[in-house]
Amino acid sequence: MIEEKDDEDNAESPGGKKVPGIYSKEERLEKILQYKKKIMKWRMAHPLNRNFLGRSFVAGSKPRIRGKFVSREEYMKHMENARKNQMQKSYSIYNFFGTKIEEF
Repeated sequence: MIEEKDDEDNAESPGGKKVPGIYSKEERLEKILQYKKKIMKWRMAHPLNRNFLGRSFVAGSKPRIRGKFVSREEYMKHMENARKNQMQKSYSIYNFFGTKIEEF
């Protein structure tokens, strides 16, 4: 079991209250510095990988329908159907109130 240290060894926060834990203020700072050095050493050994830039470009050029990737064939079918629907709408004439008058 871990025993608490004496009052003189126990760390205090800037407000004068005692900080909970088993380490003194100096030990805590030392452990934090060791951790930061370890992280910096790891980051220097493992530089950032910037390969995602190419994948992002490819993904941006792929066809999508409602945000989902689709094959070129599906995309062409969708676009053809959209053109047909647009053509049908343009051939119908509606009056001011939205009721259909005639079709060509």
